[in-house]
Amino acid sequence: GENGEDNLDSSKVAIIGPGRLGTALAYKLGRDDKKVTIYYHDAELCRVINKEHLNPKHLTDDLGRLSGGKENVPKLPSNVSATNDLERIVEENDFIFLAVTVNRLPELLNYLKQAISKRKGNTCFISPIKGLASDQKTKELITPSQIINNNLFDLSRKYKIVCIGGPFFDVDIALGKPVCVTVAGSKKMSKVVRSEIIRCDRSELTSW
Repeated sequence: GENGEDNLDSSKVAIIGPGRLGTALAYKLGRDDKKVTIYYHDAELCRVINKEHLNPKHLTDDLGRLSGGKENVPKLPSNVSATNDLERIVEENDFIFLAVTVNRLPELLNYLKQAISKRKGNTCFISPIKGLASDQKTKELITPSQIINNNLFDLSRKYKIVCIGGPFFDVDIALGKPVCVTVAGSKKMSKVVRSEIIRCDRSELTSW
């Protein structure tokens, strides 16, 4: 398409926010042989994730309980790495999961704005963000997608948003159990995200 939608590279994916869901997605996308880069602002946590291939802050304890002890927790695949360099993540990835809470989103978009404006190609944001927030000006309740559009309004030609939703549990995604995913966005980008990024044609994720 004219906006460069056709040539986005789906072999690599960035995940901003290594909380429970971000970490679970890293397991899933890593198993699918994607080159996955997790962004976290804390360099020390990134170092530990890269060394241990586990996230010490999120999900590991729960996975340990489910798999009969910490020593049985599956490691993050070797094609998953963590970095605290946000600009590099934006520069190198066409697909970016925004795995942050709705109240952290405006602050994150502030940081992302410059990097997105400098990028040559298009970016597809994949948002699993739940909940509503009140608009800073009107105080009306707005969705995460509206927050993204409000914050990046002058860059609207440079990105697309695809929303994904449950009902699913992050531990199930991490362990590769079947879950249901809803995908919403422009028809074309939703199809790309469904078939190439979260790969719903496999046994793990069924899409509606």
